[in-house]
Amino acid sequence: MTQSSAIDVSRAVGASVSSLLFSAYRVMEARIFGALAQSGFGDVTPAQGRVFRVIRAEGSRLTDIAHAAHVTKQTAGFLIDQLIRAGYVERTPDPADARARLIKIAPKGEAVIPVGAAVIANVEAEWAAMLGQERIDQLRETLRMLREATESGRDVGRTTAAGGGLTPPHADLAHAADLEPLDFGESADFRAIEPIEPVRAGRAAGEDRGHVGRPAEVRVR
Repeated sequence: MTQSSAIDVSRAVGASVSSLLFSAYRVMEARIFGALAQSGFGDVTPAQGRVFRVIRAEGSRLTDIAHAAHVTKQTAGFLIDQLIRAGYVERTPDPADARARLIKIAPKGEAVIPVGAAVIANVEAEWAAMLGQERIDQLRETLRMLREATESGRDVGRTTAAGGGLTPPHADLAHAADLEPLDFGESADFRAIEPIEPVRAGRAAGEDRGHVGRPAEVRVR
């Protein structure tokens, strides 16, 4: 491959939809985990967050967590064990099956959720100030449609593979969780978020937002 063609490929990849989404996701992730560290939850890692976020309020089985997080059951089990040792989640009996166990968010984990939810609301407010709320709403709806379409294809791939056909789209999966956005699970209560004075966190992280209005910070009640 010539140098010019390599540059063309690099530019094409950098402008791809997946690359652009991943860039925005990394910005959000860095802000979330920076806030968690400042709030005393610095032992939570992004990999752990990607399984934590899919745990349902009533509890989830390990296989369901692995499927929702796009990781193998072994990877999910390893990360859940870490979260249990750190006190963020716990194993409890499954009332529907005495032989099964549920993974549930522990009180320490519940304390993490509003911190992450507040950052998400604040960053999205900043993006809306930059791009306009209408564009953000359109983007959200488009991405929701894309997620539904790709999730449907992933399930078809799994079914086909189980029948001895094609390999599933996410055949091995520890790295696939890197593509999942963090929303801090179904337990996140965004109704408890209210705007307060503008935040300086973006400037502390080296961002230059001087060309836009000062966005609202958020406070969790």
